[in-house]
Amino acid sequence: MRHLIEEELERLLTEADEIKVYKRLVFLKLLYGEATLAEAAEDVGISEGTASTGLSAGIRVDWGN
Repeated sequence: MRHLIEEELERLLTEADEIKVYKRLVFLKLLYGEATLAEAAEDVGISEGTASTGLSAGIRVDWGN
């Protein structure tokens, strides 16, 4: 698993051209900002279970489809 530094995450957020990618990045940013899994999931409109599964899988490109 690759970890993003804050500056790289911000850059990716500004460059995201697909809503699913943008939501994944927002989710990660919320977790980096110390939101709980449940809070971050709620903020991007997914269930906590989906969020947990996505994290376990390394948040693959097809996560949340």
